[in-house]
Amino acid sequence: EHSGDEYELRMESDENTVKIVTIHKSKGLEYDIVIAPFLDMNSSLSSKKTFVHIYDEENAKYLTKEVEFLSEEEKINYEIEQERENRRLIYVAITRSAYKFYVLHSQRESKSSLSPFFDSLSDDVIYSDETIANSIELPSFERVDNNSSFKPLIATHFELKETNWRRLSFTALSNHGEISLKEKSSQFENPYDAFVFNQLKFGAASGNLLHGILENIDFATDKRRTDVVRKILQSYLPNRVEEVMPNIELLLDNVLNLDIEIGGESFQLNQITKNKRLSELEFDFPFQHFDYDQVRFVLKDYCSVNTRRFDMDTLDGLMNGKIDLFFEHNGKYYLMDWKSNYLGYNLTDYNKDGVLAAMNENNYHLQYLLYIVAAKRMLASQLPYFNYEKQFGGVVYLFLRGVRKGFKSGIFTAKPPYRIIAALENLFVWKMEV
Repeated sequence: EHSGDEYELRMESDENTVKIVTIHKSKGLEYDIVIAPFLDMNSSLSSKKTFVHIYDEENAKYLTKEVEFLSEEEKINYEIEQERENRRLIYVAITRSAYKFYVLHSQRESKSSLSPFFDSLSDDVIYSDETIANSIELPSFERVDNNSSFKPLIATHFELKETNWRRLSFTALSNHGEISLKEKSSQFENPYDAFVFNQLKFGAASGNLLHGILENIDFATDKRRTDVVRKILQSYLPNRVEEVMPNIELLLDNVLNLDIEIGGESFQLNQITKNKRLSELEFDFPFQHFDYDQVRFVLKDYCSVNTRRFDMDTLDGLMNGKIDLFFEHNGKYYLMDWKSNYLGYNLTDYNKDGVLAAMNENNYHLQYLLYIVAAKRMLASQLPYFNYEKQFGGVVYLFLRGVRKGFKSGIFTAKPPYRIIAALENLFVWKMEV
């Protein structure tokens, strides 16, 4: 008999390769090092443009108009809005890196939307004595004059004007408790258990694989589902597609046909059509004077959370996150999070107590509370007279390795009282100064 290690799936992904992506595609992602060569965007109305989209405030909609028929006011408004959009894109680009960010900026481009970012740097910068043309060989692009000599800026000192400003997320804010580890086993009741508990590798690679599948398939119909799954498996396990496919199909069967009971409602994911769901819903909301002790005080009667402390008493900034699945069913809105966490080698490790222990150990209560605050604010802005009690269904966490249709394993559900969400939201409200 072969050992489990011999059959452990190796996630053959391109995780460690250089990735070439657009700014739009990079939203919500993070890379160790980012090189952005073409951020010198110009907001001026180009003579090469024949048509442009402008916003008609009177009719509250966008119009497509020929440039030659634009009024002076429309031209000015177009350039203002284009400048705002350029700066938003530049901000996204420069916040993708974890450690280093390289940008090429042409000093000859006086109207570049990138210029204000460089102008905000301190005077404590120096120019490299070595030109880019001499240090690296650049390919020929129309925008680059290889015979010119221009020097890159090297910042020797940089400080934010607001030292207590942070871009936070659940990951940045959360402190995880001690994780209890289960001993490895080689005995399983069936081949599917052997797959999810032993052969499906632990870690982020398996999580990305399962997230990719659940994000892209249609829950309500199996049309093209096999093709979608096969294509995603080809990206992660190109040499094991046929071997893995039957077990992935069993996993999807368990997930899509699981009875989900929450707040008096009962449904299955196979009832959720594509037009009723949003996958990977990213949010940002501003917060001011965030205080860790106040968060713990507000939540003390509901759950225990463990938050990180930074080197300042309070924080201002932006809270960011990405909700795996946001969907509507029978007039109520729900949040769902897929978890590929390994809780043990036996289905009993994924029972109610095992799942609750994982929620506590990983600080997931804090995660879904932040997600609910974001979802509530979004729904309140879109739906007149939004009522949390009547229209918000709750949150569902599925620990995918332990989910079995017809059983209650691998699932956690919650709908926090409105008073908890309202109090928590109040801590994040941006207080306008009068």
